[in-house]
Amino acid sequence: MLAESISGLHLVTHDVYRDHRGSFRRTWDAADYGVLGEELRPAQISVSHNSGSGTLRGMHYLDISVGEFKNVTCVKGQVQDVVVDMRQDSPTFSQYMSFDLSELNNATLTIPPGCAHGFQLLSEEATLIYAMPVSYESNMERGVRFDDPKLAIDWLLAPENISQKDLNWPLL
Repeated sequence: MLAESISGLHLVTHDVYRDHRGSFRRTWDAADYGVLGEELRPAQISVSHNSGSGTLRGMHYLDISVGEFKNVTCVKGQVQDVVVDMRQDSPTFSQYMSFDLSELNNATLTIPPGCAHGFQLLSEEATLIYAMPVSYESNMERGVRFDDPKLAIDWLLAPENISQKDLNWPLL
């Protein structure tokens, strides 16, 4: 089910400064988050290069006990970015929100702990930057199927190029 809001989920846009040499933009600024900004300072930054319109990655998250926030920015191309609330005590448990992230809208999505994340390429190529305040712990990785009928995620394109790992995540 599509949610109107998910607690702790933020979408922030930044200005782009352009001149004859190119452009400059921020992808994250602690000042945008007030007191929470200190908790979000990156311990790990990762880059995800992707190809093939329709390619789908997700839905992944770390166990809520890890406390992983995830800041996601698309710096090349365009994706449909989806967040599912997997926190069983949340009023929006099993609901999702969908966002358009692209190199043109300069948006950064901050995903709270306990929420699954995935995206689908809407362009032929896309590059995303992830900044997380905790390091990845493979034994704490969790996931849910991108096509779970209980979630009923409305993907904009037919999902393609899905990893075996993502196909093997459980249903709710």
